[in-house]
Amino acid sequence: EGAVARASQLVAYLEPGSTLSYDLAGELLLNDPQLLTYIQAGEYLSLHMNTLIDNIGALEKIIVRLYNSSDEITALTQTISIDEIIATNFDIEITLPDYANDLQRIEIEPVFRTDAEYSSDNTIGISRVETLLWNETFLFMDNNTGNIFLNHTLYYDFFNESTSPELVYMFNEDLKYLALPEDVEFNWSFTVYLFNATTYNLFIPNTYIDPNTKENSTFTSGDFIMIRYFSPVDKGITANIRDIYFQKKPFNYDSLQSIAETLLINSDDPTDYNQITQPYNINLSIPITPFIESYSDMYSQIVIDINLSTYEQYAIDGYIDISHILFSVNSPAYIFTVDEVAIIEKATYPSGYGQGFYNRIWQYTEQEQFIASPDPI
Repeated sequence: EGAVARASQLVAYLEPGSTLSYDLAGELLLNDPQLLTYIQAGEYLSLHMNTLIDNIGALEKIIVRLYNSSDEITALTQTISIDEIIATNFDIEITLPDYANDLQRIEIEPVFRTDAEYSSDNTIGISRVETLLWNETFLFMDNNTGNIFLNHTLYYDFFNESTSPELVYMFNEDLKYLALPEDVEFNWSFTVYLFNATTYNLFIPNTYIDPNTKENSTFTSGDFIMIRYFSPVDKGITANIRDIYFQKKPFNYDSLQSIAETLLINSDDPTDYNQITQPYNINLSIPITPFIESYSDMYSQIVIDINLSTYEQYAIDGYIDISHILFSVNSPAYIFTVDEVAIIEKATYPSGYGQGFYNRIWQYTEQEQFIASPDPI
């Protein structure tokens, strides 16, 4: 067995100051005590959480802390940035102690942004833009004023306490501002459903001031309208943990540098091992992706950063020659599939350069030749 996978789905709303705690020892002691024994014996490398995070733009990073029965295991505290979470398809990898331990629980603390619209100084909210066509099917008359309105359901929440000079701005197809006549104004309502889910309806008057003639005009069926309004700043996230995967130590792990790797080499014969190691090779580990697999035609996007300045001693006239990219799986217990390799230049300005090789480059793990010692173990 290379791993143990468990289905354990939960949804939690986390806001500033809150922490998600996973009672690992209590849950496994009840459902899988043997797995807990192996984990506390240091036989498992990591725990992977397959997550979905709503409103992830409010998040800056998460801090993962592990606790034994007496205190925090500070050496294993992890800080995972939002960029890392997105790059790994929301697979949160938590390192487990690889030695005998008394691991009891795992706590995940979200750290939220405090810049830009998430600043405490923001009293306007977040600007939202929606477009619609005037549809007479959704018209109704206000019995108090006699005005006619279009009932439009907003995609986002409506912030009616915004300090903006106007709560709603309206534009035509030429993006010209449409002011409202005197004594005519927008109105709204909201409906609260199960679990406090709320929808907002904006009531758009059918009359406006024509920006060209400055006279009152009336919308007709099919007219294009763009509205700009404000939503309250949601500083929390909804985290959905769909699956949990425990990664076991591979066989002979202590002498295994990595499970899978890619090597950038300069060689005229990639089958000649001596040329692979001389004069240099750029060895980069490839992480496992337990929740994405090729059987369902789904692939995980893995970003591997290469800092070639580290190898500048091998440069000739400012260039480092790389002839081949090799992929290697060091443990036969793992399936490895490469669907696409893309080489992207990262710069602080648009480089306009990128090259990709798109086809089924490597279908599952393969090895053309096996070489064993006269006395294999």
